[in-house]
Amino acid sequence: MGYLRSSLTFLTVIVCLIAVSIPIIIQYVPAKVIALHVQMVNDAFSSFVNRKMEAEEAATGLVQSESKPSMTSQSRLSSVLPPCPTPPYELTEQELSQYTDPKLPHPSPKFAHCPRPLLLALNSIIFDVTAGEKFYGPGSAYSLFAGKRCGRALTLGSLDDADMSDDFSGFSEKELAAVDKQVKFYQDKYKEVGRVVGEKK
Repeated sequence: MGYLRSSLTFLTVIVCLIAVSIPIIIQYVPAKVIALHVQMVNDAFSSFVNRKMEAEEAATGLVQSESKPSMTSQSRLSSVLPPCPTPPYELTEQELSQYTDPKLPHPSPKFAHCPRPLLLALNSIIFDVTAGEKFYGPGSAYSLFAGKRCGRALTLGSLDDADMSDDFSGFSEKELAAVDKQVKFYQDKYKEVGRVVGEKK
């Protein structure tokens, strides 16, 4: 719109000059000379308008290119970042203990751009319980199960930290059958994503 206002002002000045000069021009200047000057004025005006339009279009294009990254630069960024880890995982108990809060970045600096799942282990099977964050996330009722082997505690219905393990020694046949039921429950409700490696505790 700026170039239109400037153009109208320029045109108004030209028209006023022509109106004032018409009597003198008609009286003393030949018709061919008048026609030539009118054509020159017309060409100058067209050139002025075109330059204004080109300048504003160039400025608009520059603002858009600076405010929005190109798809090419986004693609280059994606290609630099390593792909996120995918199941199945093999984690030690120490590594498993780092997966207690899905709101935090991934525990490995290499995968800081990746989400951190909420994990627990039952009979050495790792389950992704991120979907049950309201039950297992920080501050929730069962948050003490997150990041741990907790088969013994889940089977006994215990919240005692001493039972946070997959040690089923001393279990009766009935209790061992209950372990299998717990495993089946978690397999039906959550995604099995790997196994805990190393000695059971």
